[in-house]
Amino acid sequence: MQPARAAAPGAPQGPTPSAAASSGPRPSPQDAPHQPRRRRGRAWLLSLVALVVLVGGAWALIQATAPSGPNLVSIPSLRDLTEREARTALAGVGLSMTSARESSETVAEGLAIRWEPESSAEDGSIVTVFFSTGPEELAIPDVAGLTQAEARQRLSEEGLTGEVSTSSVDEPGVEKDVAVRTEPGSGERVAPDTAIVLVLATGNVDVPDLTGLTDTEAAAALGSLKLTTVIEGERPGVVISQDRRGPIPINATVTLTIGPAPEEPDPDGGIGDVALAEVKPEAPLDLAPVLD
Repeated sequence: MQPARAAAPGAPQGPTPSAAASSGPRPSPQDAPHQPRRRRGRAWLLSLVALVVLVGGAWALIQATAPSGPNLVSIPSLRDLTEREARTALAGVGLSMTSARESSETVAEGLAIRWEPESSAEDGSIVTVFFSTGPEELAIPDVAGLTQAEARQRLSEEGLTGEVSTSSVDEPGVEKDVAVRTEPGSGERVAPDTAIVLVLATGNVDVPDLTGLTDTEAAAALGSLKLTTVIEGERPGVVISQDRRGPIPINATVTLTIGPAPEEPDPDGGIGDVALAEVKPEAPLDLAPVLD
């Protein structure tokens, strides 16, 4: 046998077969950094799961120990119900009612418009129901002294939309076709669609028969009609004639003729003191006895 050749100085000496067998395969340099990272990922996941379990348990404990919430009931529709009907409907689901009022252009008077709360309420609580008073009422304006066209425009501007008809009246001192009043009267509150009568002046006044009145009484009557009075004849006296009567234009002049008042008839039918004095009493009867 030849003796083993000694290794040259400085030459690399590999592992002996026995040493190589005992050490096993070594991990590659690429796989070595991934192992600690995987371990850290699993740790975070476990921590997150534990946190979720902890929070869920705490929430369940709170819900179990917290007092229960209010028992809510659904509110039925009360639209267009009367007050009695709405109260009955609410009582049927365990609720009470209080009433309020408000105007409505669409809901008839006395019927429910809305309610608070609207959808649900705690069992046994009170629901406020608003009932219609009908359309909002408006005050009729004062149109006296306006022309018909001006009066109609004023009513429209105030929101009154009902039909406006006209009538006429003799009104002292007011020109023809000028408004005297409205029916209903100014200041009254009505629904917007209420019909209104516009009373217009005729431009005339009606002069009555003044004969037999004293001149003072006749002048006062014509003055109330805002007419001018002309008196002819001696005063004091009574009206024996007048030049105008019946419908005449406003601010006109009426002439009165005054004369002495007629003598009043004697209530005794013409038999006075003088006539009575002329009646002679009968002669007294001689009642003396006659002697034989």
